[in-house]
Amino acid sequence: MDEKNRDIVQENKLLWRLVDSSYDGVFLTDAEGVVVYCNESYLQISGLKREKILGRQIREMIEAGEIPDACSPDVIEQKKPLTKVINYYHGVSALVTSTPIFDESGQLVRVFSNVRDITQLIQLKEKLGEYSRRLRQAERASRDDTKMLAVSKEMETIVKTATRVASFSSPVLIQGESGVGKDMLARYIHDCSDVSENRPFVQINCSAIPETLLESELFGYESGAFTGASTKGKIGLLELANNGTLFLDEI
Repeated sequence: MDEKNRDIVQENKLLWRLVDSSYDGVFLTDAEGVVVYCNESYLQISGLKREKILGRQIREMIEAGEIPDACSPDVIEQKKPLTKVINYYHGVSALVTSTPIFDESGQLVRVFSNVRDITQLIQLKEKLGEYSRRLRQAERASRDDTKMLAVSKEMETIVKTATRVASFSSPVLIQGESGVGKDMLARYIHDCSDVSENRPFVQINCSAIPETLLESELFGYESGAFTGASTKGKIGLLELANNGTLFLDEI
């Protein structure tokens, strides 16, 4: 072997050492989707063993449920790069980018896949979203126009409960005698919720709506639906409160 060829061999060995030591996972398939190489990082990210994947068809492993997904089969079919997030079975999420490699004649010979562990990034993003939600809730709860002053331990407990309830999108039953401030508490819950910034708070005094008009007031009506109806029709109060808060008072 002449010196030039020896240099090429050494360069190839160095290149593979670099790939082997990469923090990102790397694996190669041939044009048929058979795995011909993978580095140690890929094994750690995917949770697979080398002897279980080398020489095997990647699509067969997906169909057998051994791996959740891969980009390689689609890249082989479409002949263009593809990126997707894959959630492996042992709890690791990875950003996978697969790229087709062609020979001089334009024939597909390999698919190179780079696999980056983004588990911590996703977890941090989720935590940031939760902290942002709590911050918005705290800001809304501290506004002067929504602040409720509790002068007793019982009322303080109610306000704290209302603040917690506001973080959930679910029906809330407020009970109490007339005049104790049920409407204020309902408004407070709305103002502390995630929908208060751009969604309406619609209060309906059910006792003030005649039984004969209850359906049309709640659900609306088309023009000319009944005698005395508006010629333009009317949007129902339920539709008006869509995605916001509907407070049914005096049920």
